[in-house]
Amino acid sequence: MDAVLERCYAPEKTYLSDEEKDDLKRMILESIPTKEGDGVEEYWNTHIIQHVLEENGACP
Repeated sequence: MDAVLERCYAPEKTYLSDEEKDDLKRMILESIPTKEGDGVEEYWNTHIIQHVLEENGACP
């Protein structure tokens, strides 16, 4: 029962360097997905951001 209730948290390791984080932040704040070639959406959502990170090899 303890194993079921135990919470597993993500490791403290980050997948993005500080420069990559800044680039992602700039892209989200200054652009839209259609300009970045990611679909037809006019706004960023977590699914699109995840797709961008996966394409760039930042997510396992």
